[in-house]
Amino acid sequence: MANTNWLEEAKGISKSVTNKYTVIMGKIGTSKTTSAGTYPKPMLYITVAKDGGGIVLKGYSDDEIKFLDITSDNPLDQAYVNGKNTPKSSYTKIFEILTELKENCPFKTVVIDTATAIQEDLVKFLEAYKGGKKLNEGEWGTVGKLMSSMVDLLAELSQKDTEYVSIMHIKEHKLSDSTTGQEYIEYVPKMTLNNGSTFLEKANNVMYSCRKTVLNKQGSPEVKFLMYIGSHPYIDTKLRLPNGEKLDKGLYIEDFTFDKFQKIIKENDFEPKVTVVEPENPFKNDEEEIETKKEESKDW
Repeated sequence: MANTNWLEEAKGISKSVTNKYTVIMGKIGTSKTTSAGTYPKPMLYITVAKDGGGIVLKGYSDDEIKFLDITSDNPLDQAYVNGKNTPKSSYTKIFEILTELKENCPFKTVVIDTATAIQEDLVKFLEAYKGGKKLNEGEWGTVGKLMSSMVDLLAELSQKDTEYVSIMHIKEHKLSDSTTGQEYIEYVPKMTLNNGSTFLEKANNVMYSCRKTVLNKQGSPEVKFLMYIGSHPYIDTKLRLPNGEKLDKGLYIEDFTFDKFQKIIKENDFEPKVTVVEPENPFKNDEEEIETKKEESKDW
């Protein structure tokens, strides 16, 4: 067997592989699915364990969007207990769908809504097999390996012509600065930290869908649906530009669409178009009132 001359295999950097894998994450009801629905058609929309918000996509035609509603089988159902069929988790079903798409993908976009539900549904499926017992450390390790394999497949598939979008719910994670000791809240995918990080690491773009108070043209506060792109101090968002340009700061996009996003990148127009009103502490007045009541109670 001849030895490979690796230096002869080296290619120009312009041939380096990138992907079209995007994560859109945010709290419930922040227009994540609506934003994903603006991606190129035809689209395959996969909703997991009834966790997605696909009803907002009903304005599109059947030719534009096809959907699959995926949930785990119940291994306790009599058909599976008798051994007539093999139950499958939603994870297994989605992995089979992605493998099928690897052979033939007639879609320009594939959306998974929500990717965070895959872990939750898989854990419920495995615990049902154990008679309701919680997973042990080794079994959680298996869950981590399975999720990592799925993300690797998503990243591989998105190196071709199809856009892949994972919609993810988020949760608050409290952190502490190792230097100052100051605590702060970071938003992370609603799953284990390791599994959530795996999804974000392999994505080309990670965006944050949210509701924020902005100043309208008259200078008055108004609540808007926004999409945050670029780096953020408390959320692992990112934007990889085509030629490796560095985006110094992130920005909010109002009425996000895929076409608007592509136009911003093409024209290198990253100047903020909205002014967000960021309260220092939305509960400040409540906290002051609580402290006042504490002091008053001491007097008694």
